[in-house]
Amino acid sequence: YWFAPWLFLGVLNNLLGIQYLSNVGASQMYATLAAVASGVGFAAYFVLIPRLSYLGVPMGILLGEFCLSVLLLMAVYRRWQASGRREVRS
Repeated sequence: YWFAPWLFLGVLNNLLGIQYLSNVGASQMYATLAAVASGVGFAAYFVLIPRLSYLGVPMGILLGEFCLSVLLLMAVYRRWQASGRREVRS
């Protein structure tokens, strides 16, 4: 039940973080963003587990993965803007 969104976000985070940011020399940025998202997910455990019991664990994981996805999308977009490729070519 909780596996599909986690799998999708995990693949997206892999593509944006490891496959893209690490290859363009921004692996330190990826590590920092992953640490921030991990902290958000871990903090969510303290709120979600007492309220949702065992369902708080997958919710915390999803929240951390979603947070990482948003942070990585913002980082990749900023790098894309900074590179001067603002228009999409077909």
